[in-house]
Amino acid sequence: MTQRVEVFWRDIVSDAEWHNAEVVEAVKPAMCRSMGYLRRLDKDNVLLSHTLSGGDGDYTTIPRGCVVDIFGLQRAGRIDASKGIR
Repeated sequence: MTQRVEVFWRDIVSDAEWHNAEVVEAVKPAMCRSMGYLRRLDKDNVLLSHTLSGGDGDYTTIPRGCVVDIFGLQRAGRIDASKGIR
């Protein structure tokens, strides 16, 4: 089984509209977080799958230079799906 992780990373923010200098100087990269199954972690990228079926699945690749932190996730126990969300 592939390890489940939560990845905190910075993403590019851009806007093609014109803004005054004060607005432009205040812009910072967006802090993002993604959770999924760690498919690959190498010197260049973090590769996640959010949904798996056998070995197949979707993917998100995050450049390592954008990654702030990675945490392993553990199961908290079974949730009774018949009760719904309250």
